[in-house]
Amino acid sequence: MSREIRLTADELMLMSVFQTFTGIRPMNCVLEEDNIFFIVDSEDIPKLVAEFRHLPNVSRVLRSKSAEAAILRECTRELSKALKKNVYIVKYSNDPKEFLRNFFMLRPDETVEIVNRSGGRRYAIVRVQPKRKGMVIGRGGFRAKVARELAKQYFDLETVLIR
Repeated sequence: MSREIRLTADELMLMSVFQTFTGIRPMNCVLEEDNIFFIVDSEDIPKLVAEFRHLPNVSRVLRSKSAEAAILRECTRELSKALKKNVYIVKYSNDPKEFLRNFFMLRPDETVEIVNRSGGRRYAIVRVQPKRKGMVIGRGGFRAKVARELAKQYFDLETVLIR
């Protein structure tokens, strides 16, 4: 059901930089103004953890449940400094609910619902806490825009509504 992914020369260059920096080839890259989203296969996350566990801010939380999150956060910080842009690393999942949870970094009490309409039309409803709605949508709606593009590309979802 997924559609063809088209990458610009800038996105290909950024994917190459990401691969050089992390040792992992991203599945996709989306450049939206000063924001870069790298979509990474969930099977590659352990490789990323192994590569970056030496970083000082990560070493103290390696044994905790949040080690993966801490490593992703540090890797994101380092890439943001190097590329002078806001970088987001999104763990890919074949399940649209899980993918959107990863994309928006949802908390356990926040939900994603996939709604099927007549004619095969599908869309997602993301329910977040009112205080976090602005962070989830992003300044000028850039995060919501990219989420809609990726949801359409990967899962043939018509739109993503954030409530």
